[in-house]
Amino acid sequence: MGKTRTKLILISCATIFLISAITYMSFRNSRVAELSEPPEIAEQKGAETSVIPASQKLPAQKDPKSSTDSGKLPGFNDSALEALSDPNVTARVQAVLRLRKHPSPEAVDLLSRFLDDEDIAVVSQAINTLGVIGSNRELEDLVCNLLEEKARDKEFSARGQALVTASMVGRDDRILPVISDFISEEDDMGKDFAVRAMSFIASPECIPYLRKVLDESEDREIQENAFHILTEIDTAEAFDLLQKQLVSSDEKRQASATWALAVQNRPEFNEVLTAAMANNTLRKDAVLVLATNRAAPVVFSELLQQDDISKQDKISWLKILAEYTIDSPATVRSGIASAVEPLLNSDDTDVEIQAIKTLGGLGAEIDTTAHLLAPKFKSGSLEVRKAALDAFHSYCTPNTYKELECLWWDEDEKIRRTAFSLSEQFLDFSDHEAMEKATKHKDEFISKHSKSIVDQLL
Repeated sequence: MGKTRTKLILISCATIFLISAITYMSFRNSRVAELSEPPEIAEQKGAETSVIPASQKLPAQKDPKSSTDSGKLPGFNDSALEALSDPNVTARVQAVLRLRKHPSPEAVDLLSRFLDDEDIAVVSQAINTLGVIGSNRELEDLVCNLLEEKARDKEFSARGQALVTASMVGRDDRILPVISDFISEEDDMGKDFAVRAMSFIASPECIPYLRKVLDESEDREIQENAFHILTEIDTAEAFDLLQKQLVSSDEKRQASATWALAVQNRPEFNEVLTAAMANNTLRKDAVLVLATNRAAPVVFSELLQQDDISKQDKISWLKILAEYTIDSPATVRSGIASAVEPLLNSDDTDVEIQAIKTLGGLGAEIDTTAHLLAPKFKSGSLEVRKAALDAFHSYCTPNTYKELECLWWDEDEKIRRTAFSLSEQFLDFSDHEAMEKATKHKDEFISKHSKSIVDQLL
């Protein structure tokens, strides 16, 4: 009896173990099958259990970096789509900027949505980002088409920026018809955007549009930009249009054209400017513009050496150079100094003196200018020496003050005392011999100061 009961217990345990094993294996196989299901099946199961209505779900988009059509949104799309509805302007701008790292049709599509943002900062950054992405040749047409569409839309808040960016991205003049529409608008704002857009095209096809802008706008900045584009086009028609502006009765227009030609500093442009100056065609505003730009050294060097230019004209130009060239780049100031230098030896004292004054006002290279002026300290003309000393003030440094020593003995009291006072601050032991000599000067002012300085040096 006991043995029979033991057998029954063993059989029962074996049966229970077998059933547990079968159950475990079934459950395991089910999980393995579930985990190995393709993404499509898993996604379908997720859709069946989702509580979001199908009509509210975002459409699936292709990952530009993937060759498979999985229907799964790439990461940058997700964050950008979320930012579209973010109330924080900074968050939307940052989302736009991040798209620059993902040049793709998907990014362009997302940016088209940001163009409808209510905040102009977001819209502006979206256009800028389209410009960056449009530098990719494969996306150029897609970006240009979008920007052109926005530029045509008169309800779009940033249509001018869209026009300029489209011109920057595009590699042809396809945008010119839209530019023409902007030029035809009544106010100058449209013309301003049109000219800025054409600066990226600068082709001969732009000339009729630029001519229309110049005929219709009186805005100085717009005119200068239009003239600048004409200098870049480099055709006979463009050059002829620029030349005609130099004889314009409109002084501001003439000055704008002069500026456009002068900043280029090209031989053919400089020749035209030199002729206009020689013929007294340019009015004062235009001359001032020329005097401060890159072409000035070449043009004025030619003019100041011409024998058929009147004394009055030369002196007038020298005065303008003395007053206005100081604000020019160092290369222009040094170039003008070289142009003026030959007049230091002019047979006409009035021209010579004005040349000295001009050098004093240029602010050119210090040591070089000081050494140009120094020989004039020994001139037989009192007025020349006075002018040279006045001009030297700006160039008196520890490297140049010794040039003044000869003027300590000048016959004119004001000159010698001014020269001594000007050099006094730089005197050192290397000047001991000169100072010893000056202690015996007949001018009591100089002799007393020399003795005092000698005592200090010893």
